This record gives sequence, structure tokens and C-alpha cells, in this order.
Amino acid sequence: MGEASAITVLLVRSPETIWDTQGRLCGSTDLPLADESRARLRERIESLGDDRLDVIYSGPDEGSREVADLVARRLGGKKKVIEGLREVHLGLWEGQRLEDLQQRVPKAYRQWREDPQSVTPPEGEGPGEARARILGEVGRLLDKARHANHRVALVLRPLAHAIVSEALGPSEDEGECGWRTLWSAQVRELRAASRAGAA
Repeated sequence: MGEASAITVLLVRSPETIWDTQGRLCGSTDLPLADESRARLRERIESLGDDRLDVIYSGPDEGSREVADLVARRLGGKKKVIEGLREVHLGLWEGQRLEDLQQRVPKAYRQWREDPQSVTPPEGEGPGEARARILGEVGRLLDKARHANHRVALVLRPLAHAIVSEALGPSEDEGECGWRTLWSAQVRELRAASRAGAA
């Protein structure tokens, strides 16, 4: 059971906020979910089956906490808000309409769309810094849950979700939420990736 032990993880992407539906960059700005996003996610969570969770970790924003409530009502589990799982801070770009940003800083915007890891928005969080923070926290939480033999959910805003999803590798489930099985070596790799991102 030691080294070969696995952990079952439900990875959930917190859906669109009001700003997202308006074509604005949300970043770490704390906003409620858009009504249509909430309804779509409820349906998806209802389709997950009867697997039970032990703990649900979410970022501190209102939308992620609401998603954690929805997951807990359906699959059980104690909810824990984790500051280190907050969304990537986009600095002065937060709240900007995408088309306005594209006109004001076309080169930076194009580069950010093609390779988000290569651009730090003004007064925002650097990509390496964000990756190290998020993966380090996820690695710590999953390692702790693995030793306790817990089934967990991670509720993350879109940019944080993309970082974690890429680090965990492909999944059979697509969309806003899906199950994954991670082995001890993968959890260690997450922690190593967080250190590499900080370098």
C-alpha cells in the first residue's frame, strides 16, 4: 500500500463568472458564478455517479466556494478553503475586455494567448510563480490525502485548473469535472514541478 498507493481525485473547474460572460478577464477578482454556468455545472455534478468524497479543497473565491458546496451536497466530503489554490492574479488586465486588451497591447496579448507561460501582466503574478504556488499546494494536499487514504476533489478557477490539468496529464473525462487516479510517483512529480516553476 505504501509507495504503490493511489489517490482518487475529482478535478473540477469553477465555471464562468459574470465577467467571463461579458468577455472580461477575471483572474483572481472575486465574483459570483453566472447563472447559466451554475445550472450547467449542477447537471454535470449530478451525472458523476455515487462515489463519495472525504474532502473538497477549493480556492478562496466566491465561485469556487459555491462549486465546493454543490459538490459536497452531491458527493459528501468536508469542505476546506485553501488560499494557495487561488486563481492566477492578472494584475491590471483583470476586468479588461479581451477586445480592448487586444487593441491596447496587441503584441503582449497575442503572445499571452499563444503561450501564457511567457507573459506576466502588469502588476500581475508571474507564470512560474503561479505554477509553483498552485502545484506546490496541490502536491502537498494530495500527499496528505493519500496518506489518509482519502478521496478528494480540487475546485479551481480556469487558469489554475489548466495548470493542474496539464501537470496531471490527460484524462478520460473532458469538460468542467472529471475523475483521475494518481499514484505516489505522480504526486512527487507535482511537488518537483512546483520547485522547478519557482526557479
